[in-house]
Amino acid sequence: MRKPASVLQADDSYSYWKKQAAKAEFEQPAAALSEHENWPSEVKAMIDRTIHYMNEKYAEGMTRQKLSSIAGMSLWHYSHQFKHWVGQSPIDYLNSIRINKAKEQLLHSNLRIKEIAEKVGFEDEFYFSRKFKKAAGITPKQYAAWTNTRIASFSFPYAGHLLALGIIPCAAQVDPQRDVHRHAFFQHIPYPLRRSKRMEPDLVDYNRSALQQARPELILCDDMVNEQIIGSIGKIARTVVIPWLELDWRQQFRQIAALLGKGEDAACWLANYDQKAACAGERVRKLFQGDTISIVHLMQGHIVVYGRRNGGAVLYEDLKLNCPYDSENISILHEIKEQELPLFTGDRLLLIIDSDQASQHMWRQLQHSSVWTQLKAVKAGNVRRIQECPWLDYSPFAHNLMVEQAEELFRTN
Repeated sequence: MRKPASVLQADDSYSYWKKQAAKAEFEQPAAALSEHENWPSEVKAMIDRTIHYMNEKYAEGMTRQKLSSIAGMSLWHYSHQFKHWVGQSPIDYLNSIRINKAKEQLLHSNLRIKEIAEKVGFEDEFYFSRKFKKAAGITPKQYAAWTNTRIASFSFPYAGHLLALGIIPCAAQVDPQRDVHRHAFFQHIPYPLRRSKRMEPDLVDYNRSALQQARPELILCDDMVNEQIIGSIGKIARTVVIPWLELDWRQQFRQIAALLGKGEDAACWLANYDQKAACAGERVRKLFQGDTISIVHLMQGHIVVYGRRNGGAVLYEDLKLNCPYDSENISILHEIKEQELPLFTGDRLLLIIDSDQASQHMWRQLQHSSVWTQLKAVKAGNVRRIQECPWLDYSPFAHNLMVEQAEELFRTN
């Protein structure tokens, strides 16, 4: 999502991540025993010994009896203390180490799944597969197929295109607080890139460094990225620039799919999506009975409305709902004044309020404004708060979620 020039000049109250981006998913689970300040020191030392042993000898046969012996505790006391303080049973903790080691093998080796299972300590390939799917949400085969593609998305929207094609990128922008709609995939992205509303030089440097570590075979980015940055990441791997403004999301999707030899997959996905959107649109239009709907976004102390990209593409093109203003003349978004709200809001309203201080302050003031309280949607109780994502993610993965959510948003309480 891009901002109007006036908004781009505003101070960005969003702070950068205070912590490092999520670590690679195949990194070993930390014991984190130091966080438990109330631990009896002797218990901590005993359990610490077994955790160290698990990390060193995970591929070997291991039982609770053996671990309790290393800890110097009775079997019952060890199992009870381990689960109480660590939060998992000893065997579950051991299996999490083994699963993470298996992910590393699936990512970096060409071994068969049976061989990987044995290599990390599972004697039964099918038991390993069940445990892997329970932990990762996908089968080892699916995981290997996704991660072995080694495709990185330097631009946020294009990760959504890859996900719709069944590909999890090896590197992509991740913000757990904003991108809740992609939460299920965060743990499967080995090299998460940082995401912010303003891509300052230090953040770009961090992402470039993460890309180098990811060693992708292909990097996708949009043409809104600075040419100098494109040149620098182009030295890491082949970089393909997919136009963002020039192409709509369907054209972008087809171009990315063709690039990856998945043109037929994209065509099938679009056919299913169009059928799904047509059915949902018919039901929503019947519910609306001609009502108009718009999205208003309080962003960094500014009021913004949208055209036919982002959520507007789903509302006005795919679901064929009515917009209270001329959405076709807004390329991406348009900043308005409070006094203009009646011109840009209709019978129903979807409201996004950012968490930055300026936007929260504006919302507190706006709620007591006569302009706001007299809006048709406000008076009728037809205002619904929505999250920034998926509604501002211009990608097939997000649009599919929007279609699923749309019918529920305005159902009668």
